[in-house]
Amino acid sequence: MRACGVDWTLARAVALTDKPAKGPLRAVEPGTEKPARFVNCDDLAAFLLDTVEKNTWIRQTPLVWNARN
Repeated sequence: MRACGVDWTLARAVALTDKPAKGPLRAVEPGTEKPARFVNCDDLAAFLLDTVEKNTWIRQTPLVWNARN
């Protein structure tokens, strides 16, 4: 991935749940914070769409989880 010439983002999600979306996510470079245990699928999908629309986390691998449990 890193060697290719296109923009990419590799979101590293903690354990996925099918619970209803509950908002804010935390996204950090791996190893900088201890993550919570879960991320809701709907929230993760919203994060990925937002990443594409706003050109954030380009060529990075954020660790993603729900900020509130």
